[in-house]
Amino acid sequence: MTRFRVLSELVTGPLTIREADLLRALNHDYPQEYVDHKKILPSISTHLENLANAGVLTFEFLKGDVDFVFYTPVKERLQGSVPVWNTNRTLTEQIEALLSESENRVSSSDMCEMLKERNPRFHSWGKLNLKTAVSKVLTFFAENGYADKEEEDVRTKISMTEDQHVVAMEFVGTYYISALLLNSERKL
Repeated sequence: MTRFRVLSELVTGPLTIREADLLRALNHDYPQEYVDHKKILPSISTHLENLANAGVLTFEFLKGDVDFVFYTPVKERLQGSVPVWNTNRTLTEQIEALLSESENRVSSSDMCEMLKERNPRFHSWGKLNLKTAVSKVLTFFAENGYADKEEEDVRTKISMTEDQHVVAMEFVGTYYISALLLNSERKL
């Protein structure tokens, strides 16, 4: 049933879609069954991989060091100073200041570069250590109401050629008509 629903969403939507958008559509159309994205995502991914292996669609994992979580300061800032993350007052205060000054949304990579420009001592942290700490501080801000967090899943891409789209539409239509006939026969 899930594959039918996946194909139904794909044939009624754009020819190219991200997996996150597909999940949102399934959750919208079937809210009782596709609620917990973390539990359902592996199953949806498996269905997409199997459909791709059968030549029904193209399912790509985009590689690379791509940021997909972005932060902006909240519009209505809470009163008082920002709580300190993990006893690291300097890092917390500098990230809070840079985030407040930023006119655009920022990723943890963006924030690392901004920190290094403002305070050269952050160069000595090492790329991975600094990015991990910055990500944790930004997440801490979001969890405590000092930043808005926006996730953008750009790691997957689902697409169909025109021919694949036609075949999928025929399958969905045939399946739907069969289900209607089966239901009408059961009522007799």
